[in-house]
Amino acid sequence: MIIQFLEERAQSNLYRNSQVAVIGCRIEMEPDNLEELYYSFKTKYQELDVRRQLFEIAEKTNGSVMQMGDGLFFIFTTRGELSIETEGDLFSLIDEIHLQTSLQVKISIGFGETVLQAEQHVRLGFRHIKDYGKPILLVVDDDQSISAKHQEEQINYSTIEIGASWKEKMKDVNLSPGVVSKITAYANHYRREQFSSQDLARWLKSTERNGRRILAEMERVGIVEQSGEAQSGERGRPRKLFQFTGN
Repeated sequence: MIIQFLEERAQSNLYRNSQVAVIGCRIEMEPDNLEELYYSFKTKYQELDVRRQLFEIAEKTNGSVMQMGDGLFFIFTTRGELSIETEGDLFSLIDEIHLQTSLQVKISIGFGETVLQAEQHVRLGFRHIKDYGKPILLVVDDDQSISAKHQEEQINYSTIEIGASWKEKMKDVNLSPGVVSKITAYANHYRREQFSSQDLARWLKSTERNGRRILAEMERVGIVEQSGEAQSGERGRPRKLFQFTGN
């Protein structure tokens, strides 16, 4: 009976993870300035920046991005591709767009057995999202149940305590213990056993070049080691992946 139960649970999870998932991103524009924004080059550049960030999320979720209208974008993927890291990326997208443009961004995620059903659930989420004040991700499941995911508390990390073995290695590295501790905190928070310079750039609010420099220093003293490569989907060399050494 236990084996049968586990088999049924596995089949259920497999079916659930294969469901269609659609991430809807809608930029709220002021009606009074809508025409001015539409013909503004600044708005076009901002829209391109949003598309770039959405393409990065789509790459991580093995999805595809489509623009459905002015300020409305959909990412098509499957339920099993979404993770806690995806949620963090979406909250970062909301914060960055608001800081850069003062515009509000609404995110609705819909699940369904078909693409049409998942799209309908995204639009259903948009109709309910106005009831919430703080940034949220509104999730509409395949049975039309609605749940709201709020941004988690700020990630806490130590600026000094990084363990005795790492303290010894840090003597010869040109980095502060706080930076290394912050990287470990983010890696644990997003459950990332492997990470790239692009991940570090996002976590540290820095450039990818600085992320590569930090990883090179950490690799030099044996804090991290290269664990593989990932194709970025663009021309050029694959992106190097790293993991922490030992425990």
